[in-house]
Amino acid sequence: MSTKLNQENAWKLKQFAEELLQDQAANKQKEQGAAVHLETMTVEDIRKYYKISRWTVSRWRKKGFIKVYKIGRKVLVDTISLEAFIRSCGDNAYECAN
Repeated sequence: MSTKLNQENAWKLKQFAEELLQDQAANKQKEQGAAVHLETMTVEDIRKYYKISRWTVSRWRKKGFIKVYKIGRKVLVDTISLEAFIRSCGDNAYECAN
């Protein structure tokens, strides 16, 4: 039961963080007169989806290939920058960033 509660809490935290980032981006864009929609994934989500290590994601972040947002200890990756990076590398995204 403890694991289930932790997973639920993690999901709620992710939802809260995404909503917070969207609100902040929307407020910033509203000041500039444009609308924006921000989508993010956790490092764990990216790791599982692309079958890569968290160190690879960290290396991409440090080299500036992908954009990240930190909320406390939580790191969220901007999916638009991630997809753009992966598309620019083609099928060899792992080798492209090394």
